[in-house]
Amino acid sequence: MNFFRLIKFTAAYGMVAGVISVIGHCEEVTTPKPPVGYGTMVEEKLVVRATTGGSWCSLHQQQVEYRFGVSAGMVNPLTDGMLFTSQWNGATQTLVISLPPIFKEESLLIFYLYAQARCARNRQVVSSWSEPAYIRILPGQVEKYVPGPEEVNLKVINVRGRINAWLTINFPDSGFAVLDWGIPERTASGFVVNAQIIRWIGITLPVISPWRHRYNLGFLSPGEYEFEFRTWGEPVKVFRFKVGSVPIDINQDSQFSVADLVVLAKVVSNSPAVIFGQVYQSPYPSWLVETCDINGDGQVDITDLILAISASVITTE
Repeated sequence: MNFFRLIKFTAAYGMVAGVISVIGHCEEVTTPKPPVGYGTMVEEKLVVRATTGGSWCSLHQQQVEYRFGVSAGMVNPLTDGMLFTSQWNGATQTLVISLPPIFKEESLLIFYLYAQARCARNRQVVSSWSEPAYIRILPGQVEKYVPGPEEVNLKVINVRGRINAWLTINFPDSGFAVLDWGIPERTASGFVVNAQIIRWIGITLPVISPWRHRYNLGFLSPGEYEFEFRTWGEPVKVFRFKVGSVPIDINQDSQFSVADLVVLAKVVSNSPAVIFGQVYQSPYPSWLVETCDINGDGQVDITDLILAISASVITTE
């Protein structure tokens, strides 16, 4: 694919994006059913197991994802500012909520749980919040956990010159939660973080449950670095990575070329993108969306592709 053909594809993708935008305005997601859940207090944090479902996307059917909100008492009308809100994920989640000091008294532990759904393909389409459900606070429901090195993976990306490390922990079932991801501390060879992880005692779903977190490592000089991950002070795994000198590097091969633009064009058009033999489909992983967001406006669209094309002279492979 040469430069001029890519320009033509850019215009075509722009028209497709416009049609998708018009269709998206007609799309709706049904409100999920009231969630069920229970919680416990660990390390001065509220940990909640929550389950919901029943939502349907009018154009993309069952391609929905959920988030949960927790409020101190019954709230009506409900707004996001009145909730401790979780991340968008599956229908069953473990929420970790850092409570203000006033809520850490035993007599004030009365919480309600809400659920919300959105389309996993068109993430601008969001349902209303569900009816609330009371959360039971149960003592002694968890234990400390240290993952094995085979459960932990790291993806380091260059985002407009800033280096971010995306850590993924693939837990063997749904009964795990990260209380604290830790803060990267600089060492002579790179960085080290110390996380706090717990496991629920009791019945859980036997499905692989990935938890992901982004560490901002700042602006780093080109070179080789180490990233050590620890849990409860115990070493788990050491990762080694290289930092290149280019500010736009979508496929993370330390150079900016037509291959990066091809991946970006695929993401803009919601098509499968191939990076070093690995196929990524919509909804794309967070690290890929972040690298494709060239203008930093929080979304990937045709403007990012145009900006990437005009950013610098493209080298051929």
